[in-house]
Amino acid sequence: MDKVYSFKAKNQVGHIKQVINQEQKLQFYSEEEGETTKSKDNTPKTNIKPKAKAPIQNGYQTDDSDQGTPKNQKPQTKQSQAPKMSRFSNLVNTKKVEGDVEQEPDFSDQDKKQQPVQVQQQEGNYNIEEQAQRIQQKLSQQPQHNVKLSKTKQAVSMQNLNVNSDNEQTKKNQSKDKLSNHPFRHLIFGPNVNEQTFKKHLILTQRGLIYARKCLKGPSDKFIQSKKIQLSEANPKKDKTLVLDLDETLIHSCAPRENPQVYVTAVGDYGEEAKIGVNIRPYTTLFLQQLSQYYTIYIYTASSQAYASAIINYLDPTKQYISGIMTRNNCMETKNGFFIKDLRLIGNKELKDILIVDNLAHSFGFQIENGIPILEWHQDQNDQELKYLLDYLIEAVKYHDLREYNTNKLKLDDLIEFHIEE
Repeated sequence: MDKVYSFKAKNQVGHIKQVINQEQKLQFYSEEEGETTKSKDNTPKTNIKPKAKAPIQNGYQTDDSDQGTPKNQKPQTKQSQAPKMSRFSNLVNTKKVEGDVEQEPDFSDQDKKQQPVQVQQQEGNYNIEEQAQRIQQKLSQQPQHNVKLSKTKQAVSMQNLNVNSDNEQTKKNQSKDKLSNHPFRHLIFGPNVNEQTFKKHLILTQRGLIYARKCLKGPSDKFIQSKKIQLSEANPKKDKTLVLDLDETLIHSCAPRENPQVYVTAVGDYGEEAKIGVNIRPYTTLFLQQLSQYYTIYIYTASSQAYASAIINYLDPTKQYISGIMTRNNCMETKNGFFIKDLRLIGNKELKDILIVDNLAHSFGFQIENGIPILEWHQDQNDQELKYLLDYLIEAVKYHDLREYNTNKLKLDDLIEFHIEE
């Protein structure tokens, strides 16, 4: 998902120019979306809970910052909780815990009172050694019996622990087997994924595909021709082209409270600045280095030029890997507010030679055959999607038409009709 940052100009002229710049946005209304501005949004809904949005900071805002909690909405108060009991309260008046001996030698006051009477009666033939032996025998026999009981309890406890561990491992294996045999497991490129993450990615991708196939209608060929651009070629020139999304695909821009890995400074057209916190997805540098040997790489984002340039300057400061940038001005905006990335706008490339990677399937809704949906990313440093996507993309270079390779491998049209278990 891409983010857009609006920068505050430092002078009044900047504000006026900023308004004029809005005319550069490409906007069209598809026929299926209705004839009036009051038509309802037919976007398929998903059960995925929306992520919390970052507040406006440092004079800029994201394209989804207006969907936060209304200012007049009072936060819910937490219910009062009963005071917690002391962690030691369960030891009060407790004689023993599991593992202690169940029967202790009897040294009660009653024995102490009876012992002198016996001594008086047997005082004449009292033998200290014999009495000591009897006491020693009593003490030595009792603990042996108790040790056996304690060992039995420990054995039972260990057996129960092993059974529980085996049950948990069995459940994990069953879940792993279930995912490995899933007909769309290949949409997660890394070897490790839990069922919840996989299901979320599958639903998000399916909703985007349904919207693209059933609700989205592209602009006319005449409109496309009028908006085509020529992008720089890689040196040396490559036969194949790779188009990459930015937000939640290569990076995640975040608020200071999320402890960003790095900060970059974006500079607007009129000198306005904004400091942006960014997390970089694992293996991003390796991904760009390796694939730049096979593809001409372009960034296609629904964010602003200043925002995208600042991040790309950090990812590729020497301009070795990324040959060009397409931003929100090159996206098609639908009536529902979605920004669609139309690959036909790249005037010096053929569709059969292009692949696009994006975490939102509707973003490449005009060219699903060219699209690769990737698991969205925020901050997981164990993520390996880019690392394993390398093999898929390097293999694709061998094919004359990348669309055929991609369609046969991903089977995205089949996912549209697939029933995802709730």
